[in-house]
Amino acid sequence: MWKLILFLYFIFLGWLIKSGSLLNIVIGIAVGAVIIIMIPIVVQAKRNNIKFILNNIKNINEPQQIVNVNKAPWYVFEELPGFTRVSAKKAVWLRNKNHGYPSVNVFYELNNIEEKYKKILDKIIYV
Repeated sequence: MWKLILFLYFIFLGWLIKSGSLLNIVIGIAVGAVIIIMIPIVVQAKRNNIKFILNNIKNINEPQQIVNVNKAPWYVFEELPGFTRVSAKKAVWLRNKNHGYPSVNVFYELNNIEEKYKKILDKIIYV
């Protein structure tokens, strides 16, 4: 999503530069600065949300649909138990290669998730 926003921004900025107005160019650069500042804030908010959920996982009695393994970015996987940054990026790569995960069990199998982590992940992930 953020790649699309940046792409559209650069098209917008190119149009502003072509217009030749200095005010338009300054406004375009300011909009870009806001976009560049907001992306890390949004990413950190998603990470904090997952951390909060994992800290309170013992209070969850019934499974909750929180993380969709077919849509989550790598930095969300990284916050899940049993994942490192490398394994999180691998999970996204496997998802793209196989056109998505057909089930949670396939997700576990392809990513070599240990049994102790499956109990926690069963409460929050879904396909």
